[in-house]
Amino acid sequence: MANRKIRKGSMAELSQQYRAAAEERYGKGGGSVKAVTKRGIEYAKEHPVEAASYVVTGGIAGAGVKWGAKQLIKKQFEHYLDPRQVAILQKNPEMLKLGGDRKEMSFLFSDIVGFTPISEHFKNKDDPEGLCELINDYLDRMTQIINNNGGCVDKYMGDCIMAFWNAPIPCENHAEMAVKSSIEIAVETELLKEELSAKGLPEIKIGSGVNTGDCIVGNMGSKTRFDYSCIGDAVNLAARLEAQTRQYPNCTTLYSSYTMEQLPDNMKSVEIDKVKVKGKDELVTIYSPLEY
Repeated sequence: MANRKIRKGSMAELSQQYRAAAEERYGKGGGSVKAVTKRGIEYAKEHPVEAASYVVTGGIAGAGVKWGAKQLIKKQFEHYLDPRQVAILQKNPEMLKLGGDRKEMSFLFSDIVGFTPISEHFKNKDDPEGLCELINDYLDRMTQIINNNGGCVDKYMGDCIMAFWNAPIPCENHAEMAVKSSIEIAVETELLKEELSAKGLPEIKIGSGVNTGDCIVGNMGSKTRFDYSCIGDAVNLAARLEAQTRQYPNCTTLYSSYTMEQLPDNMKSVEIDKVKVKGKDELVTIYSPLEY
């Protein structure tokens, strides 16, 4: 900041020296609280990845960056996490590690099975708005279930939802919460089917896949646009298991032995099969909840 040297001293002396140095560089008024805070906010907007992981150590400029980081955290996560979880992240931005972090997590992929007949129904009626309304209603209900169980919705891929547990908010029973969410999604789908039937609309079926394992999680993307997401073989296996539900018409949820081994004793499972999935050399033992 210019060539002015800031010396040690009282907080008042340091503040005066900082303001003088700022005005020397930015002109009259450049060292005011408002001006310095504004620069901190602008920095947060221009460097979202750094700001989202910025831990404030003090100072007026730092306060500006912190405020900007809090707004970025809210904007990034308010649609994917429960508001209580967003508040925790805003209070503890250091929980969002810059780059990636390796950790054990549980993953859920849930999708509408046999979506084509539903799409054709609305197409034949020339009612694209009705199709969007149905999908949005479905996604809203399932997202609420995931949020209520402490999960983070990673993304929507058409009518498919990807969610995970144990990041960015720690969740010790992440396997249990992921399977619990898949069960509640199946129950909620049955209620939705009754509502659709009463309106003369095609019924929907869902398939959910759950897996537990290590992955890389963090802010990923470009400098101007990024998402908090996770990648790894364990994530891919959850997606494979969701697709595998098509092979077992009576199973709406399938999860791996890696997930089953972490479930509590009161959450009973039934072994369904040992399957070969794409990307895995060994057979994977798959399970389903014993009852809903």
